[in-house]
This record gives sequence, C-alpha cells and structure tokens, in this order.
Amino acid sequence: MDSQASALFPKLPCPPFHHVPGVSNFRDIGGYPVSPPGRGSVRRRFIYRSALPTRITPAGCEVLVSDLKIRVIYDFRSHLEIEKEPPKPVPGAVRYHIPVFPTTDLSPEKLAQRLEAYMSERGPSGFVYAYSEILRSGNPAYRTVLEHVRDRPQEPFLVHCTSGKDRTGVFVALLLRLAGVKDLNMVANEYQLTEMGLGSLVETVTEGLLKDGKIGSDREGVKRLLSAKAENLKASMEWLDQTYGGVEEYLKTVLKFNDEDIRKIKANLIAEDEEAIFNK
Repeated sequence: MDSQASALFPKLPCPPFHHVPGVSNFRDIGGYPVSPPGRGSVRRRFIYRSALPTRITPAGCEVLVSDLKIRVIYDFRSHLEIEKEPPKPVPGAVRYHIPVFPTTDLSPEKLAQRLEAYMSERGPSGFVYAYSEILRSGNPAYRTVLEHVRDRPQEPFLVHCTSGKDRTGVFVALLLRLAGVKDLNMVANEYQLTEMGLGSLVETVTEGLLKDGKIGSDREGVKRLLSAKAENLKASMEWLDQTYGGVEEYLKTVLKFNDEDIRKIKANLIAEDEEAIFNK
C-alpha cells in the first residue's frame, strides 16, 4: 500500500479496530459490559461495522473472509450512492443492499434538510433531527439486519453505509442498548470512535464536498456534518427514549418485532461467559 493509502487507512488499536486493507473505520462492536453486572458482555467476533468497502484490496478481502469469517455484508447506502460508487465484490461473502433511505427519499429538498440539520450551529439538536429521520426510515433495513441477529447467530457479518457514521452509527447504538449496555455514555463513546476510525479521510471528504459546491462553502459546517461527537448520539438516544419509551418499544412499534423476537435477539447479542474489555 502506498503512503497516501496508508494515511487514509492507518492501523488503529485492536480491539476494537481491525486493519482491513482498503477499508476505513472497521471495528468489532463487541466487548462492552451488559447489565446486570457480571452477566457478560456484547459478543465479539459477530458484528462488525465500517465505512464503505469499495476500495478493499485483495488482502482486505482475505482478512474479511478468512480471518474474521464474515460471509454477509449489509449495505445501508442509497441507490444514488451505489450508482456513484458501486460495490466491490468480496469473494466468499454475499452482499445485501438494504437502503435506509430509498431513492425517492433522496430528493434535493430532503437531502438539503438533512445536510442543513447536520451543518447547523445548533449543536446536538441538528443531529437529533437528522437521526430521528434515520430511525423513522430504518424499517425495513434495520429489521433485516436484526432478523440476521435473531436467526443466524453463528454467521458473522459486516454492516456499513458510506462513512460508517450515521445510519450505521444509529443502528449500532440500538444493538448495544438492546444487548443491555445501560451506560449511555459508553454507547456514545463507541460512536465517537468513528472520528479515530476515519482519520485523515475526513479532510479528504471535506475537500471533495467543498469542491462539489452543492452544499456551499461553509468549511466549519462541513466539519460538523462529518463529526461523530458523543453528545450527538447521546441526545439522539434520549430522543428515542422520550418518543418511543426505549429501544425495545421502538423495535415493537416501528420494526414490528414481538416479545419473543426481542428475547432471541438480545440473547444472541450477549456472551455470558466472555469478560468485558471496555469498562469505561
């Protein structure tokens, strides 16, 4: 890998990150303690998250399939994003395209609303607006992946969007909280790891968006758009609790899971005999 590529895809601390050549922000979501204390932790080596893997190298494919045993990849990107940057086949893994926002939801007006919310100076409230839209639109995409957790607990998988920050970040927060990670600060800090995971890629994307010109020339606004601050995710989860009465009620109300579904999903997210590795 050349020096430019090495800067875009640096080696990061493992756990939770894994070095998959050609893929940014790749990490295992497991290792967080669940309640009650002593019950265990979120399973490791089962669910992985990342930015888009369209630049994955042959060596990266080998890590994905042979080392991490990933056989399924879930892509949350829209149809327009797929057209702009088509997926790259990963031999030995099956990819499912399950857009959180279908093409019809990516009209210029809708896109502008989302970007304005991200880029505003309103702090977390802009992200709460944007993430509440993700939560409302997450069905059937989120349901599909949760069905995998429920029905295929022995099949490790990867979930991603473009940066692995927003659609993926909200979904992973749901998983962690459903598993029993009660400390919302811990869930929010896992989300914030994306800033480390993306690294210098953020600056590259910033320059591309500014050059494109479709969202203006507000550099600080673009940086807010690409940020992954813990307080943004925390405020969004608090909104979910106030709106739906908690994650389990969200699964029942929006994703239409029943109590037995939820019991199975929770059980398959937890390793009772595995010691937590993230306790802060």
